[in-house]
Amino acid sequence: MSYTPIAQLISTRSGSARPHHFASVARILNKMPRFVALRDAGLSQRRHRSVLLKAAEARLRPRVFGAVVALVATALIAWHGAAARGVKPTPVARDAESIVATVDWSTDACPRTYVYALPRRLADWAPGDAIKSDGVDANANLLEVLVQALQTRCATTRVEDAELFLIPLLPRAKHWAAWMHKCDKLARLGARDWRRMLPHLNEKTARRHVFVFPRVAYAPRCTGWWAAPLALPEFNGVARVSVGGYEEFAGAFQRTKTKRLSRKQRAHPETLVPRLVSVPYASMGHGDPPPGDAARHSLWAYAATPHGSAAAKNLRLALQRACAASQACTDGRRGDALRHQRNATFCVEPPGLTPGRASIVTALLAGCIPVLLAPEQDRLWPLHWGGWRASSRVMLDAARATAEPAYVEAALRAIPASDVAAMRATIHARAGAFRYSDGRGDAVRVLLRGILSAA
Repeated sequence: MSYTPIAQLISTRSGSARPHHFASVARILNKMPRFVALRDAGLSQRRHRSVLLKAAEARLRPRVFGAVVALVATALIAWHGAAARGVKPTPVARDAESIVATVDWSTDACPRTYVYALPRRLADWAPGDAIKSDGVDANANLLEVLVQALQTRCATTRVEDAELFLIPLLPRAKHWAAWMHKCDKLARLGARDWRRMLPHLNEKTARRHVFVFPRVAYAPRCTGWWAAPLALPEFNGVARVSVGGYEEFAGAFQRTKTKRLSRKQRAHPETLVPRLVSVPYASMGHGDPPPGDAARHSLWAYAATPHGSAAAKNLRLALQRACAASQACTDGRRGDALRHQRNATFCVEPPGLTPGRASIVTALLAGCIPVLLAPEQDRLWPLHWGGWRASSRVMLDAARATAEPAYVEAALRAIPASDVAAMRATIHARAGAFRYSDGRGDAVRVLLRGILSAA
């Protein structure tokens, strides 16, 4: 078997990259007794290459290891320097909802709010543009309604007078796919971009700044800017306002949009979305709720299509059949649901994709007592409903409602008339907190005062 010089084998294997280095390896190998013995024993060309490559790897390994150590050390030094300047990993901020649960909303104060003027690519709607009010878009136009309300009531153009700062990112109503497209673009913005657009955001004012977002379930895909943006450490203190709260991460709600979350994130969603404030759907309202003694022509009303998790679908189908079989129930699925709510004493509101429903808001504004069927529904909208929820709603068992056709109506008939009258009186007195319109203690004032109290 013919012998090929070592330097030639290395050159054949590696091309022309760094021939001086491999030549030095070859000279070292030629001095190694064991290699010389193996070479002289008549190794094949393939075996020669294998031995050479292993030897080169052994020589290069210490250098690679040293480079990795140097890289890690550099990163640690940079992190330590950032920490010394106050730039730390995202903290788990205390939930603003728990701070403002006992605030008195009876006063008419409206905190002066400075609304940033963002570039057009980040502000796709402006006051004066038409606001969609159909049933679907009513779920997504919270920021449109809020910005328009602020412009006529609480807004200030003087930074020194501002009590709150609103960041009106992408206020136009849009659905899942459009939001994801926008989120991907926003995630590319860096600290310099944000500081130029938000010159008044700093550590001192961060907790008085506000983001608004339509659905908290979108947050896992928008974590780069809305949920836990890392571009600016001050973002960790900004309040996040959404029509859905932490309850949307529980159970089977919104599983298709939150399926990437770990069990720990589901159990502690505040680590994903700090300082989240849940508010009612932005229904434009129906005036003041009818008085507690206003006539009602049916015992209960129902208007929900079967969707959501398997349990939610089964529950809704069971309620649909129970309503159809009852002379005391009106089904609003194919007609004017609001008219049925205004003519019913109770409005049955099962969970679906989310525990919260826009129909709960319209029921309260229509003077109809909501009937809830999920524990998560009893934690909805703590700023606006938390102080009087228990005295204005009925909670029934979802499992029995699914299995027993007569359960819901029998349970509602068993409620004493005095309790019904008390619940209707409470709704008449307090439901204005769900109306996004100009009035004492309306939804806008409740929201802004709650955030200011938490700050």
